Amino acid sequence: MGNTAKRRRLLIVGFILLSLVGIGGLGFRGWDLFTDQAKEALDKNSVILQHVGEIDRIEMDVTATGDAEGEDVFVFRVAGSKGTGVVTVEFVTVDVYTEEICFGTLRLSSGETYELLVQNSPSQEDEVTR
Repeated sequence: MGNTAKRRRLLIVGFILLSLVGIGGLGFRGWDLFTDQAKEALDKNSVILQHVGEIDRIEMDVTATGDAEGEDVFVFRVAGSKGTGVVTVEFVTVDVYTEEICFGTLRLSSGETYELLVQNSPSQEDEVTR
């Protein structure tokens, strides 16, 4: 095999590796954006505010999320000014920038578990009464 064939192979392998790294980076950035949207929704929840406080740190638990029942159920480890816990939550996408809590639970590090209250918006109340 000549040097030209080896170089071509190295260029192809290099291109493939760079493409995979780029795609992986975009995927991770997408998860970061989703986690930011999840944090924004959780920070508005009265149960989270009462027991965890404003969230300082949020991390998706990928293993627990994979084990959770339901397509749109995610598990996050959260820490705030009042405590830490694990949130299991189902989100509904409102728009490209916004997630809304459909239902969920907060399990504090002490073992106490609380249901996340659904905060109905007028549009949801209208749909229920129709």
